Amino acid sequence: MEKKIFTQQLNKLIFSIVFVFYLIDLLIYSISEQSLDFLWPPIGFILFIVLALFYRLQMNPYLFMVSIITAFYVYLFYINIISPNFVNYFFFIFGIIISSFYQNIFAIVYSSIIGTFSLIYFYKINGTKMISLFQEQDFIYIFLFALFTAILLFVMIFYANQLRIKAYQNELKAKEDLFSTKSFYKALFENANYSIIVINLKNEILEANQSFLSLFELTSDIIGQYIDKVIYDQSQIFFQSIEKAKLGQSIPAFETSIQTADHSKLIIETTISPILNQKSEVFAVSFIIRDQTEKKLMDEYIRNSEKLKVTGEIAASVAHEIRNPLTVISGFIQMLDERENGFKQYLTIINSELARMNEIISEFLFLSKPHEAQIKKTRLSSIIYEVILLFESEAHYQNVTIIKENIDEDIMVLCNKNQLKQVFINLLKNAFEAMPKGGVVSLSCEVIEDKVRIEVIDSGSGIPEEILKKIKSPFFTTKENGTGLGLMITEQIIEQHNGRFNISNHETKGTRAEIYLPIIIENKLHD
Repeated sequence: MEKKIFTQQLNKLIFSIVFVFYLIDLLIYSISEQSLDFLWPPIGFILFIVLALFYRLQMNPYLFMVSIITAFYVYLFYINIISPNFVNYFFFIFGIIISSFYQNIFAIVYSSIIGTFSLIYFYKINGTKMISLFQEQDFIYIFLFALFTAILLFVMIFYANQLRIKAYQNELKAKEDLFSTKSFYKALFENANYSIIVINLKNEILEANQSFLSLFELTSDIIGQYIDKVIYDQSQIFFQSIEKAKLGQSIPAFETSIQTADHSKLIIETTISPILNQKSEVFAVSFIIRDQTEKKLMDEYIRNSEKLKVTGEIAASVAHEIRNPLTVISGFIQMLDERENGFKQYLTIINSELARMNEIISEFLFLSKPHEAQIKKTRLSSIIYEVILLFESEAHYQNVTIIKENIDEDIMVLCNKNQLKQVFINLLKNAFEAMPKGGVVSLSCEVIEDKVRIEVIDSGSGIPEEILKKIKSPFFTTKENGTGLGLMITEQIIEQHNGRFNISNHETKGTRAEIYLPIIIENKLHD
């Protein structure tokens, strides 16, 4: 299309130049010959009128090009017939020069054939006559030929230079547009909120934006590394999709769980697409990755909230049914306690546990309706000793040794005794379950400024890191019959007492549970 437009522009230019040359030639001939005999018939004007009509009718540019060349030689043929001079003879060469202006092989070949045959023809019929008729005034036409040739070549060079300048300007503009486009896509690539990465067919990383580096906590040093050194996918769905993309398939968004180089787990949504070269061959693969971890955690939180709500509603509905038999049992225990027997100590504990069971029901109801706990000044050691006494028989049965360290009798805390008792029972129960073949559980206290730190440490095998991160989440449990609420309730009870609860693996072996509670010093609560 561009070549056609270029030819059309040249047609207009050459038509104008040849018409001007024709007028100049008429003017020079009229002055030098003092005769206008050759103007009739007006072949030149007729030819230019026909060409102007063709141009007006928007003839095909290539046909118009042939028409201009043909018209030029027709006019020269006519001139050489009526005026067989040597000067007119070699104007046929000028036609070839005009045709070269098109930079079109067909135009030059076509013009050369007509010009050559015309020269041969007129040489054979008028060769001797042309030389004999050469006159002194004919030198002006030689000069005119040279002038026309110089002007035409000048225009050709000027037009070529203009085209070169225009092409250079277009190239600069194209480079600017390309640079602007590259800058736009680079800015889009670098500043995108989602992670983008490009790899080659060898799985080597070619490009990675800042979002990707931040998500996986990496640096730009990963460029050139293999993708499987950065992303680990046990399910292999991620890498299977890469192989499909290498075959030209576009993989729509899918979710998978991957592991980063620092062993962190992420839930991602990724779209994988092949990148094609000019031959429509796959030479790279791109990924758009969106981190769905927080969204999944939020979804899980919402689901757990619904579960808690349902659990609370169930607890509220059955609380009355559970409390009725507890009241009956408590009544009979009190009757037995009034009689003289050797089980006073155990009856007291039973009564205490019945009260605690009733309190557990009340605490379980906070899942549906939180309520204010009754806080009283209590000696911390008494709570710990009562809990240890509860576990003495079970400890003997399971071959577990309970060690008490630094249990200061003077440490006083403001608390709901039954709630705090429930906390220690939960922790000791977990410690026992972590040592099915027996072991050691130590309880220790340490006063740190205005707080007391209580540690419960077992000698079990510890907790895997991936489980440790979720262990306080509601309904998360690794136990066959667990509810996944124990540690969550434990933490909430501690928080209600303005304390802090943490669980971690011990430096050597087992698990450490830490509780920080404000203590009473000189009848003043520090929190």
